Amino acid sequence: MKNYISIAILFILGGCSSLPEKTNQLDVGDTKAQVFSLMGSPDTQATNDGIELLEYYGVTAFGVCNYQQIWLKDSKIIKLHGYNNASIAGCEVGLKRADWGTVIAKYSDKEAAVNEISENNSAIEMLSKLSELYKSGALTEEEYIQMKKRILDKVQ
Repeated sequence: MKNYISIAILFILGGCSSLPEKTNQLDVGDTKAQVFSLMGSPDTQATNDGIELLEYYGVTAFGVCNYQQIWLKDSKIIKLHGYNNASIAGCEVGLKRADWGTVIAKYSDKEAAVNEISENNSAIEMLSKLSELYKSGALTEEEYIQMKKRILDKVQ
């Protein structure tokens, strides 16, 4: 009986601990289809401003889970991120909040719009147009604050 339990535990842990190895086979620029082919369906999936996040997680050791975040834009990988986190209550409990603000600021089309504003206008005009984008709902408060800070940093 002990042998069956040991084999079952090894099987469960062995299947989940291969997440980092699978993710290491992926590269920026690979397609969403390649991700699904290698990794299977994600444990969680979300989209924000044209950026998609696929998250995979599993137990790597007792009380420790491994998490793999695969960020996509236009169905191609733009960022890969993995981390471990302690969680004896299950991997869902140890899942860290996704850093949408940083990824959107770096990869979204909003970033291009702000860059275009900054190339052709004074700081006052840039801040005014940025405010219009925020008031129209095109930017979240977090995005507005980050972009406003960048404009002000360029002026100083």
